Amino acid sequence: MSRFLAACVLCLAAMPVGIADDGDEATDDAPAFTGEARDDALRKAFAYLDEQLWRQPDRGSSGTQYAAAVAGWAYLLAGERSGARLPSRSRELRRIRDYLDQYVTEVERLYERAPEEAATPVPPNVVRPPGFERMTFGVRQYSWGLGMAALFFAESHARGKQRSASKRLLRRLIEVLEKAQQENGGWGHDDASIPGLGVPEIPIPKPGGGTETLQYPNTLLGATNCAGAGLGAAYRVVRPRATDAGESAVAYFRAAQSGSGTFPYDPSQTGSG
Repeated sequence: MSRFLAACVLCLAAMPVGIADDGDEATDDAPAFTGEARDDALRKAFAYLDEQLWRQPDRGSSGTQYAAAVAGWAYLLAGERSGARLPSRSRELRRIRDYLDQYVTEVERLYERAPEEAATPVPPNVVRPPGFERMTFGVRQYSWGLGMAALFFAESHARGKQRSASKRLLRRLIEVLEKAQQENGGWGHDDASIPGLGVPEIPIPKPGGGTETLQYPNTLLGATNCAGAGLGAAYRVVRPRATDAGESAVAYFRAAQSGSGTFPYDPSQTGSG
């Protein structure tokens, strides 16, 4: 749910603002989105982070990294698209950068562990920035957060915000997103090829009693869209050329599309719309 709400805020905040002259007649295609609505959407997004993230002792529940990246990205996009002078959010943006930087570090540690250690939780012994000492990150379902983080840092680089630091983070994000890509070219909630990650089998009750298990798919169209978009934005900053990862992702989407032009939840449902 937090991903859905965050995406809604992004869409609202990034939309162009239409201002009609007093003599203009209202038309059906006239923009209904105003500067006040944009500012209100951004205010609510940062208020959500203040209440649900920064004030919480444990800031690692699934989706919080996604929400933080979306809020920062929406703010940067809104200022650029509308040309308006928005209230300064430099403190909040710095906090988001530190938070996402630390999350990338946590995910990187998954790939540093020996296979026999991979099924155990990541120990909370990473050196954290001031004010983040009590943070305990959740490292499941990280494709979404890393994809949005890449979009945020790419936009920060484009807007001249911490360009060198943003570029360094984008290099790290490229490395971990490429590692998390599955053999079929897509991404799942996280890297299901690592022991201890991926969504475990789901028991489903059967009519008349008993259960059967459902193996959750290793890749999803939505997660691939998010991770792939972030990876593409990072490539444009760091290495502006075609890559095997990008080409594999395109092939993944082409293979999943049904004859009607629709896309399923995961490739196994191709043809279901």
